Order: sequence, then structure tokens, then C-alpha cells
Amino acid sequence: MDLFKEFLRKTGIGIKEYIKSSLITSAICFALLLFGLYIGNVPYFGLVAFAIAVIDMLPVLGSGIILIPWSIIAFVQTNNKLAFILIIIFILSFVIEQVLQPLIFGKSVGLKPIYTLLITIISMIIFSPALGAIIGSIISIIIAVIIDMKNSRS
Repeated sequence: MDLFKEFLRKTGIGIKEYIKSSLITSAICFALLLFGLYIGNVPYFGLVAFAIAVIDMLPVLGSGIILIPWSIIAFVQTNNKLAFILIIIFILSFVIEQVLQPLIFGKSVGLKPIYTLLITIISMIIFSPALGAIIGSIISIIIAVIIDMKNSRS
């Protein structure tokens, strides 16, 4: 029973580290959104960037739910500069989120970042990008906890 309590405690720590890495990644994406929307001359760019960053933190949704339709609308309205900027922002934020978060998270839970990245990529291939990122993080937490418990028992 003590082993199970230890597992739950360390898993809770891993979940906190996942949330922390999500916040760091979101802050980086917010800065990217802020810069890109400023260049695109979007009114209230700071508020808009903040709203998109908050939506980006929600599992399954992401910034694409706003940026992709917005870029299509901008293109149809012949605002090609804004459409191009929005697509670039989306691509960069997606890549940053999918690459940096597993690296930051892996380092914080004590698992080699490359393993966390590989677990996340494999999970994204099997389940889908959004669901796979969540499942990959959960698998990484469990593996890190098991390795840590095994090493502390030795």
C-alpha cells in the first residue's frame, strides 16, 4: 500500500510539472502571438494574443481553431499580409508547442527529453496530434515515476 501511495504522490508531482511546462510553452507562444499580431497591425493585439494563448492551453483545441479560420477570412478579404502572418504564427506556435513542451517536461520530471519527445511523437501518430500530446505526457509521467521508484528502491 505504501508503494501505491508513493506512486500516486510522484504522479501528482509529474502532473504539476506537466502543467508548469504547459505554462512555459504557452508564455512562449503568447510572446510569438504578440509579436506576430503586432506586425499584422491587429487592433488590440495584446488582448487578442492573450485570448488565443488561453485557448491554446486547452487540450484538443489549440491556436489553430482561431488562427486558421481567421487566416482564411483575411485571405478572402484580400488581406494577404495578415493571412500569411497568421499562418506563419500558427505553424511556429504548433511546432514550438509540440517540440518544446515534451523537452521542458521531460527535463523537469527527470526523464531524458529525447525519450519524452519520442513518446509524445509516437502517441501523436497513434492517437492524433492533440490527444497524443496528452497521452504521451501521461505515459512519460508514469515511466518517469516507475524509473524513479525503481532507482530509489535499489
